[in-house]
Amino acid sequence: MIQKIGPKKIGAIVSDNAANISAARKAISLKYPNIMNLRFYDDLQVLSNTLLPIKNAILSLESKKTTLVNCMVHLFHIAAIVKNTSTVDYKAFRQACINIFNKRYKEFNDLQYLLAFFLHPAWKDGRVKDEMFLQLSTAAATLWKF
Repeated sequence: MIQKIGPKKIGAIVSDNAANISAARKAISLKYPNIMNLRFYDDLQVLSNTLLPIKNAILSLESKKTTLVNCMVHLFHIAAIVKNTSTVDYKAFRQACINIFNKRYKEFNDLQYLLAFFLHPAWKDGRVKDEMFLQLSTAAATLWKF
């Protein structure tokens, strides 16, 4: 059909995301690179939505007044955004983000850091699982020699 109409006369192809349509779209985009993939803009939007909080976190954390709580809050905010990324359309991207996030979180997964975060006034919720509360109270008792 594309040959019959002429590939230069086609600007984009709209399709659903069924497996056979997805494969056909990929084959068409390889054979006719001038035909635009409209999902490109959706992909850019997801990337932008993910990178913007990271950029904002970096700018915020460069301040001289930055505390450990600021770092944790930004980490949790970024984790929430990555968690809400589509597991269907962006599975590889999402998994790469999760792997990077987990690597960075391990640096903060220290009982003293978590205790400082828990005791900070910005932590309004105050709810933690019983097991974590026991660990935090043990860490506090150890630090304060109770």
